[in-house]
Formats: sequence, C-alpha cells, structure tokens
Amino acid sequence: MNKALVDGFRTEVGDIKRRLNYPQLGDAFVDLGIKLIFDLDDNDAFKFSFVGVGGKEKGIDAFVPEEEGDKRLNIVQGKYSENKIKTCTRKDVEDLRSAYTWLTNPDVTGERLKPELVRVITEYRKYRKQGYSDRLVLLFFGRSGRDADSQLALLRSEVKCDVDAFYIDEIMAKYVDVSEVYGGEGPDLKIAPIKKATIVRMKGLPRSIICQVTGEQIAELVAKFPFEIFQINVRHYLGRKNPVNKQIERTIDDSDQRRFFWYYNLGINAICDRFKVGRSQIRFSNLRIVNGAQTCNTLFRNLGKLENVFLMMRVIETKDLDLAAKIAISNNTQSPVKGRDLFSEDIEQVRLQKEFDKLTPPIFYERKRREWDSIWVNKRREALRYVSGKMERVLSNETCGKAFMALKLKMPAEAKSQKAEIFVSEDFGGFYEKVFNPSTTPYQLLASHHLLLLVNGKISEFSRTYKEAEEHGFPGRKKSEIGHLGKLIEFLPHADTQLVALFSLLFENKYGDDYDFAKIYSAMLADPSVAEKLYGWLVDQLALHIDNVKSAFGNKPFNARNYLVNTQAFGKIADFVNTQIKYNKQVLDVMPT
Repeated sequence: MNKALVDGFRTEVGDIKRRLNYPQLGDAFVDLGIKLIFDLDDNDAFKFSFVGVGGKEKGIDAFVPEEEGDKRLNIVQGKYSENKIKTCTRKDVEDLRSAYTWLTNPDVTGERLKPELVRVITEYRKYRKQGYSDRLVLLFFGRSGRDADSQLALLRSEVKCDVDAFYIDEIMAKYVDVSEVYGGEGPDLKIAPIKKATIVRMKGLPRSIICQVTGEQIAELVAKFPFEIFQINVRHYLGRKNPVNKQIERTIDDSDQRRFFWYYNLGINAICDRFKVGRSQIRFSNLRIVNGAQTCNTLFRNLGKLENVFLMMRVIETKDLDLAAKIAISNNTQSPVKGRDLFSEDIEQVRLQKEFDKLTPPIFYERKRREWDSIWVNKRREALRYVSGKMERVLSNETCGKAFMALKLKMPAEAKSQKAEIFVSEDFGGFYEKVFNPSTTPYQLLASHHLLLLVNGKISEFSRTYKEAEEHGFPGRKKSEIGHLGKLIEFLPHADTQLVALFSLLFENKYGDDYDFAKIYSAMLADPSVAEKLYGWLVDQLALHIDNVKSAFGNKPFNARNYLVNTQAFGKIADFVNTQIKYNKQVLDVMPT
C-alpha cells in the first residue's frame, strides 16, 4: 500500500471532520468511505452518514439507499484507525452482527431509548415500508483477516440479506480512481518555452526544469490530452463557479490585467520520466500535471482570448512511483496559507488591532495564527501589557468574526458551517467585507465574542452534567424532567451560534435596531447574571420552536443539527422568538435600561 496515498487519504478524512464538524475522525471516514464506494456527492454523503451520530453507540454509522434496480438499503458500519493499518478480526464482524440484531429486533422500542436512537429506528423502518431490502456493509480501513472472513461467511448464512466488507485495498482503489491520483501514463510531448529554461540540480535528488510558457500552449495541451495529462492531479476541475476559477477568468477577460497573469498565478507543477532540452524546445516523456488543474482547465475554456497570458511551469524528472505520489499529494495537501493569514495585513485588521490596543485595559487583537505566541516568546515585556494575573486579554479575529456573524449579522448557520468563508472576500463568495469593514468596531466584536463564550460555556456545562446524570440513571429526576433534558441534549450542543443570534432580538426589542454595543458589553461585565437569565429563556424558546418543527414533520425523521445549520432556519426561529417576546414583555425587564 502506497504510504503517500494513505497519508493523503487520512488528510482528507481530517479535512472532512473539520469542515463538517463531525465529532470523531471515524464519522468523517464513513462520510468519505460511502462517497467513494457508492459514488455519492458531498451532500448525499453527509446526509446518509449523519444517522451515525445518533446510532453510533449501537454501531449504525450510515444508511445508504440504492434506488436503481432492486431497492436496497445499505446499513453501514465503519472501522477507522487514525494511525495504524489493522487487521479485521472476529470481534469486528461481531460488532456488525450486533448492530443489525439491535436494528431489526421487533421489541427494540420497549427499551428506554434516547431520542436519537428512536430516530434511527424510525428511519430504518421507513425504508423497509417503502420496499427496500437490507444489505450489511462493513467499511474497514485495514486488511481482511482469516477469522473475519470465516465470521462474515457465517453471518451471511444467518441473516436474510447480503453482507459485504470493503477493506483498505478496495477503499484506496476507489480513492485513486475518483481523485485521479496516479492512474496511468501521461503523454510524450514537446513544448517550446518562451525563454531559455532553467535546469535545477541538487546532489542526490531528481533534477527539475523551470520554464515560462504561454496560456495557449497549456490550453492546447489540455485540448489534445484532456485525461492523460492529469493522471496524478489530486483534484478534478471544480467548474466555472469555483471562486478561484472565476478570478482566473476575470483576469483573462480584462485586457489590462491579462498581462499580469504570470504574477497572479502560481503556475503549474508536473512530473515526467525524463526531459531533454533542445535548441528551441523541451521534450517530455510521460508528462503528468500534479498541481494546476484549475488553471489548465480554465485556460482551455478560454482558448481564443489568451493573448499576453504567460505562466510558469516546473517539471520534476522521476520514475520513482512512490516519490511521484508523494509529490502529487504534497502539492495538493500541504498546509495552505489560511484566509485569516492572507488578510492579516488588511487595513481593517490593522485598524482594529490598534483600536483594541487603545482600550482600557488594552486587549491584544490577534490578526493571524500564533501571533500572540510569537509576541509572548519574543517580546515578553510588550506582551505583559495584556496580562492581568493569570488572565491574558487576547482575542482571535477568527473567533470574533464567527461571533459577529451570529450576533450582528444574524447569520448563525453560516457562522457555524461556513466559518472558513469569514476570511474569504465577497468576490469569491465569502463574508469578509460583511464582517470586517470601516463600520466594524472593537465593542461590536467584544460583545459578540463575550456572548459566544458565555453560550458555549453554558452548553458545555449542560452536556457534562447531562452525561454524568445519564450514567447514574438520572437520580432524583422525574420522568418529565428526564424527557425535557433529553429534548435539550438533542439540539443544544449544535445551537451555540443560533442562541447568540437570538440575543440580538432581545437587544433590538429593548433598545432599538441601532443599539450601543459598548453599553451592552459593559452591562454584561457589570452583572453576568443578566446574560445567563436571558440565555435560559432563549434556550426554552428554542426548545419550544424545535418541538413545533418536529410536530410539523409528523412521522418523517427530523434531525435537529441539520435544521440548525440550514441557512433558512434562523428566519423561522426569529419569527417565533419575536412573537414570544411580544407576549412575554417581562423578559425585557431583566435587561438594564
């Protein structure tokens, strides 16, 4: 098994976990695994694997329905090891058997089940009523074992459905196929560079060549070898709607900007078996592009208007397949320059840092990753200005931006599920200018940040005490109380930004639309109990609203987390809470005048 490819796969699993806020890497592995095995798009993979968040303790990680031909419901269990490649054992297959036994037990509803487990059963029975047959699927990120194979054969004989296992070889083969990572031979061809090429030689390492080429040359290359040239590029062409590709097209469309293409674009990286430099051209054998698919395909789609478009091309000469794969993976998965860091020198970030510094006491506004760590290590005397006892007065612009989106902009779903877009320009589909603009003030960010910390702290406290009470059977609790706590745990861990956004409704009803963030922040510091009381009231209203939505769903499965990250949800939640405020004006009396 190629280590570079496995490392690349693991990196993608980690990216999916962060991007989709999965609790565990195993959840992200199931998401990626079913996407590869069942040829799903991102949305369906997320939708089908999310059942695993509810059914995980019973070993149900995903339901994947197949509608073509015989209707089958794939009941998926995933086994993922973060570091080692393990061998499947009898115990792993027994876990699959236990999961299916639990799911198909006709008396299962007689247990005292958590709401999320009831939803899993309801979802399963819905498919069965629609005529789906069962298929058990084990996704195991490791190798098959003799004991496991015999146990799978026994399981097939015992259950009245298909049973299949997909091990690391099958999963990685799909990964290679879908990602186009080292899938075959590239073309042999000649390129005439614009200027003399530079050959780079390093002792004991493959030589490489750097040259300047025209946009037309690359476009024609793609036209002639549309598949072969991208044999080891990790990413497909992402389409014209992709923000990067849209910007490339804007540059090409602008005759004044086109001549700067070489400066704006990072160019193309490729590998080949061998290159030979002639008088006016370079001959490449088995040339494959490892990074630059978006640039190449965008140039191809704009062939005919590439006058004065030049770019850099770097080609490494190697026949080492493992090295070739490592180069491909590294060029596409190495630590990127985060959007936050790219905007660290933006005029608004510099302004906000200076204004935070002028507050009493001063607060260090961190504009980029590890900026505070650097100040603390290298400029200790300067850093002490922001320290009181054991407390460091440090705010991250990343956390502030997320909180601001929720409170000031009332975009809680986007703040939670699209937080990476906070440091992406609006031209590229992001939110940067909405959050950080000349009207953004330190107190707006401070108040937002304070509320997000409060809400997250209260949610964490609730989740911890709920788990402890659950482990001991909820001592001293009435059934009605236990039921209410069950409703809260179903949605509260996913509701932080929604609750922060709801605070804005209370502020607007009390103080008007243009409320003073500085006064609100000072009031919250002066009497923390006020914000805590408002938080409790908002949690109750959100619980009522979610109950109403679930009732409207009837027998259809309802997932609170999916609802709260839906960008359309806050409008409905806000309408409900504003109505509640209208008929419960006393909640506003808690707030200072």
